[in-house]
Amino acid sequence: MDKRPKVSATQPAGSRRTRKRDQTRSLIQQKAMRLFREKGFDNVTIAEISEAADVDATTFWRHFGSKHAILYADREVWLEDLRRTLDSVPDDASPFSAVISALAIASLSVKLPEFEELRAEVLRSSPSPEVHAAILAFENLVQQELATALARRLGVDPRKDPRPEILGAAIVSATRWVRLHAKASPADRSPSRRQTRIMAMVRNAVKLVQ
Repeated sequence: MDKRPKVSATQPAGSRRTRKRDQTRSLIQQKAMRLFREKGFDNVTIAEISEAADVDATTFWRHFGSKHAILYADREVWLEDLRRTLDSVPDDASPFSAVISALAIASLSVKLPEFEELRAEVLRSSPSPEVHAAILAFENLVQQELATALARRLGVDPRKDPRPEILGAAIVSATRWVRLHAKASPADRSPSRRQTRIMAMVRNAVKLVQ
């Protein structure tokens, strides 16, 4: 007779373990970002992060491959949100407007807005090469997503037509500037305000190089 515990139909096997893992990962990330903001990225050790999150160093390494990996640990989820948002934009929207709108909405639909603000503070204040490498790696991924979406909406081959790649790079650069340098009020954080601001910046930048 099989005496193994039966798994409830409403409680998939491993779901509790998965939730626990995600909660621990999120806690480490939040504690680390607060320490980075308070002490500076280079001045925080993995031991301090582990202590703040009440986990041992082994647990930290199980969740993160390095200290700077914490900065964009949620990048795959964010990119998936961006893809889903891009797919939801009506087909009759112009390619440029569709991509800008999707980027603005995805950026502002993060589950923890306060964490996004903490990350922006860390990115503005840290001179660490590791931090800048993490930023560049993430921005390259976003640029690729935007270029792919622009090429699809323009109906062109990005290997032959440079416009999707150029516009994708311009959009990422404008977004970076807004994130790092703009003094945004709470009202400016709305998708429509952010969309208008980035669109204007990109259009002006493109005019300069025409």
